[in-house]
Amino acid sequence: MVLVIDGSALGRGCVAFMVHVVYKGRALPVAWLVREDKKGYVPEAMYITLVKQVQEVVPLGATVVFLGDGEFDGPDLQQTLDEEDWWYACPTALKTTAELEGQRFHLNVIGN
Repeated sequence: MVLVIDGSALGRGCVAFMVHVVYKGRALPVAWLVREDKKGYVPEAMYITLVKQVQEVVPLGATVVFLGDGEFDGPDLQQTLDEEDWWYACPTALKTTAELEGQRFHLNVIGN
């Protein structure tokens, strides 16, 4: 099962965040949250709330791939996805600091 998360500006100063399931080349919405705000920074907790709504309807044992753009790369969201054993790909900035086995580094050093 492939799920895609995205945010879109709506009319009247609102923004919607939606998770879609990809089926036969189409993105079908399965969960969404709307808030009065302009598109931009949104607390990571909002994305987690949305993902937890989706987790409630995903069949047990389903293999899930979760896709999003860079605004969905937060560590708490990644932990939420890990807890359900979902695969995910959400690009992140190379200036992001990561930690592996107690060593902190910027992602731009990977592959150098």
